[in-house]
Amino acid sequence: MNKLSAKKILIIEDDKDFVRTFTAIMENFGFSVSICFSGKEARNFIKRSPPDLILLDIKLPDVDGLNLIEEIREGLAETRIIVITGHAFLENAIKALRLGASDFFVKPVDLKALKKAIDRCLDDQEKSLQNKKLTQEVIKQNIELEKMMKKIKGLNEELSDAYIETMKSLAEALEAKDSYTKSHSDMVADYAKKIAERMELPFYEIKKIFHSALLHDLGKMSIPDSILNKPGSLDEKEWEEIRKHPGKSEDILKPLTFITFLPIIRHHHERFDGTGYPDKLSGEKIPLGARILAVADSFEAMTRDRSYRKALSKERAIEEIKRCSGSQFDPKVVIAFLEVLKG
Repeated sequence: MNKLSAKKILIIEDDKDFVRTFTAIMENFGFSVSICFSGKEARNFIKRSPPDLILLDIKLPDVDGLNLIEEIREGLAETRIIVITGHAFLENAIKALRLGASDFFVKPVDLKALKKAIDRCLDDQEKSLQNKKLTQEVIKQNIELEKMMKKIKGLNEELSDAYIETMKSLAEALEAKDSYTKSHSDMVADYAKKIAERMELPFYEIKKIFHSALLHDLGKMSIPDSILNKPGSLDEKEWEEIRKHPGKSEDILKPLTFITFLPIIRHHHERFDGTGYPDKLSGEKIPLGARILAVADSFEAMTRDRSYRKALSKERAIEEIKRCSGSQFDPKVVIAFLEVLKG
């Protein structure tokens, strides 16, 4: 039996001989058939038991069949209607199809053509119902997704608040250890943010670079004050301690699993030519955020008084940044930084 043959068909027709013949034919095809002889009877029946397909004569004793088509289509969007009539007027066919009929046949009917039309209508109906079900599922999933996104947003806001408080606490701890390092980090973060903006990086990358700059020297908390604040030159052993601070910063922050910018902090003292530390990365193997931080960090350090030297002038520091472009610094970052300084 055809997969469509379990469908319910309603014949609306006042010609009892035609009805008798067509009922037998439709039942022989395997359909479940019901009969109504008037528009009123059809309306009542459809309310009780909506059919899958209606075979309709447009000339009924109590109603214009064309008006009934429009009425049925308004209430039953998925029910298909095939008009079968003895009134073979082109205008009737055109109006019936415009009102929502799926096909139009003139008596006497070609049964093979009618069977194909019925199968086509019911197959189309099946696809339409499947699409409707799929659409409803998508809508349902979207509603669930929206609910989930609201929950995630709430969690993100909680995490964001916790994150901000953590950053504040770490910055305060750094300032307590070394007030120079804290104020230096603030300026570096400002420069780094402006460079990233000038390079038109995505907002979330700019945010990561800014926060990494605030905490890039956190590892210096583990370096003795005698080294950090030594008025003269550092010996090799003391430099070894200084060179550990990017890794120390990473170690301090690693337990905070929500922090995603550790590679920027770890590699902010790498050099573009591969002679930096701690891992001797070179070129674009160095994270872009770390290359940006390297320029911002170096310029700010050069233009600030330290215990072992006086600050360079802004002009002298700019010349030094230019001189080291391509060796210590990424040339693209240097260009962006110089544009930042120009305003």
